[in-house]
This record gives sequence, structure tokens and C-alpha cells, in this order.
Amino acid sequence: MANHRCLKMNSMIRKISLLAAVVVLGAMPLVARAQTGAARGPGRNTQPQQGSPPQDELNEGIKFMEANAPHRLAMLQGLRAPKAIENAKWTIVNQKRRFDTVKANNADAPEIYQARLREYQINGDIFDLCRQMIQQPKTVATIEPQLRAKVQELFDVGIHERQARIDRLEKQLAKLKKEVDNDQKKRDELVAKNYQLIRKEGVPGASLSNAVPPEPALAEPPPGLKR
Repeated sequence: MANHRCLKMNSMIRKISLLAAVVVLGAMPLVARAQTGAARGPGRNTQPQQGSPPQDELNEGIKFMEANAPHRLAMLQGLRAPKAIENAKWTIVNQKRRFDTVKANNADAPEIYQARLREYQINGDIFDLCRQMIQQPKTVATIEPQLRAKVQELFDVGIHERQARIDRLEKQLAKLKKEVDNDQKKRDELVAKNYQLIRKEGVPGASLSNAVPPEPALAEPPPGLKR
């Protein structure tokens, strides 16, 4: 019974692996188009970028992928059709841009960036194993244990990333609670300060800075009276 379950699991992993590799290989040239449009932001032209990316960015992207996704990079650099080559260049650039954004967005929690980067690296290894299974079907049995180990590692890294996000949220919540507590203790002082500011400046669309009349000067005391 146990052997039957094991064989069934191996068969399932083999099918999933082959399908994943086929999907990845077919989708890679499209990544540049999808990411290029997304990088321009909402409300802007989302047509594919024309021409080649800046050479300095391409060089940086190549270095990034050499260090973190060499198997994907080799596949992209092996393309020969002119349009596919241009798409590949943008894919390389956008991989680097995407991780620069991830790093900037998680500056207060670098462990999240590191987890995302590790996920990227593991996915690159899985990509390579799937390609090997396609190109060398006779080696599937020897590759499956490696694939299973990578899938397990990918799962564990995903858990680590989510825990890091929870830790950051808990820190932010603790900070927010402390700020609220401090503001409550200084309520009267802060209300008075805000009132004086609004009374002097007004609010957007209703400025009082030029509308408040100056305070009248004190009248001079009658002659003979002491000040």
C-alpha cells in the first residue's frame, strides 16, 4: 500500500514538473511585455516597450540573473529570433527592476526581501530540473528527489516570508498603539495647538492667513494716568 502511494506521488510530481516546464518555457518571452506595461503605472500607455532597454540596465540585469537565476538567463540568451531577443532583454531588465522595488518596499524588513530573493533562486533551480526532465526523460527517476527537496524548500521559505510579514505588522501595530496612547495623554495640549494653527492658517480651500484682521492696538491712557 505504501509503495503504491509512493509510486502515485512520483507519477504526480513527474506530470506536474513536465507541465510546469512547458508553461515556463512558453511564457518567458511574454514576461517582458506584461511587466513592461505594469511598470508604467495605472493610467499610462500599456503597449509593449519598443526598442532595446538601456545598456547599463541590461548589464545590471544580466549580473543579477547570473547570481540568482543562471538557468533562466542561459535560456533567454539562447534565443535567436529578433523579436524574442528583444523581449528577452526586457525580461532581464524587468527582473532586476522588480527586485529593486521589492527591496525598497521592504527596507524596514530586509528579511522579507531575502526570502523573496531565495524563492526566486529556488524557482530557477526548479526550472532547470524541469528542463532536464523534458530533455532527458531517462533521468527523471534520479531528478525527482532533487525536485521534491526544492519544492519542500520553496514551501518553507514561503512560510518564513509570511512570518516575517507578520512580525513587521506586529511591530507597526505596537508602534501605532504607543502613538495613540501618547496622544491620549496629551489630548488637551494637542487640541489647543491644532486649534491655534487652524485659527491662524485655516484649512485647504478656506485659508484664514490673509482673512484674520490684525489685533487692534491698545489705546493710549488718558493724560495723568500711570501705565
